[in-house]
Amino acid sequence: MKATRILIVAVLAIVMAFVMAQRADAQTVVVRTNLAAWAAQGANIGIDFAVNDYQTVGATALMTMGDSWIEHVNGSGFQLDYRFWLKRKLLQDFYVGPQLGLYHYRKDEPADTKRHAALTAGLVAGYGWMISRHWNIDVMLGAGYLLYADPEKDHRFVPTNLGVNLAYVF
Repeated sequence: MKATRILIVAVLAIVMAFVMAQRADAQTVVVRTNLAAWAAQGANIGIDFAVNDYQTVGATALMTMGDSWIEHVNGSGFQLDYRFWLKRKLLQDFYVGPQLGLYHYRKDEPADTKRHAALTAGLVAGYGWMISRHWNIDVMLGAGYLLYADPEKDHRFVPTNLGVNLAYVF
């Protein structure tokens, strides 16, 4: 667990360094939601800030609504991501970057009443389109390593994100 704490602190330090290095003329703020997660009964909202003309840093909060389709699991989570737009066009074309997620969940089983936690660390890649001056759509796929707080569970490489984001650009 000590390695997990070090990883979290390192990623947060990198994110804060990018935010603090933001230029005064890069004031783009994006509010987004993952439509694919809503289809899977996952309420979510995210916010991205432009670091400069080709980098964004974002955070997303998510939670399941009622009975989830994933083994009757209910919970909530938080994801941080950094996106480097490869053609140096903010919110357009291909992007790639690191992603970190922290999740708390509970199984809807009478024998399991405790809350569980998990951490994911990996990469996300996608493609974005500006469909108007203020609206953006992007598709993304993420993969990474899943670490459970419970030492009895197996840690493994998993898909960490799949989405079709609809975003409003301020």
